[in-house]
Amino acid sequence: MKKETIIAVVFGILLGGGLAVVIFFKNKQIQLEKSKAIAVNKKLNIYQKSTSINLQSLEILEPKDSTIVDKNKVIISGKAPKDSLLVVQSPVKDIILELKKDRFTIDFPLTLGENFIRIVVYPKDKKLRIQEKELKVYYLKDQL
Repeated sequence: MKKETIIAVVFGILLGGGLAVVIFFKNKQIQLEKSKAIAVNKKLNIYQKSTSINLQSLEILEPKDSTIVDKNKVIISGKAPKDSLLVVQSPVKDIILELKKDRFTIDFPLTLGENFIRIVVYPKDKKLRIQEKELKVYYLKDQL
């Protein structure tokens, strides 16, 4: 009985090992079939044609920074990229405009004393950066 037991154990180990190897390779083959193959593109275009982008920056033409005025409003004019969103902020008022042209003019109210005005342009093209400028305009009543 000792001889038969040894033969049964040896055959069990061999058949179990053989079956494990077959299952391992079948499973590996199934996994390779399920995974997506990445196609290798032999032609690589390193140089791409760049489209002409109008890189106009935000430019404030009027008023200059640290300007002193004697009226309770000021006209802000400048240049910005066409079809962008313009936001003008101050403690007094916020104005949001969508620019149809590359120039803008805004009649902006002021408070007595220092007025800190922040102008931000959000371009329509997401590849371009947001641009911002800050102005200080002083409104002082003319006192005699």
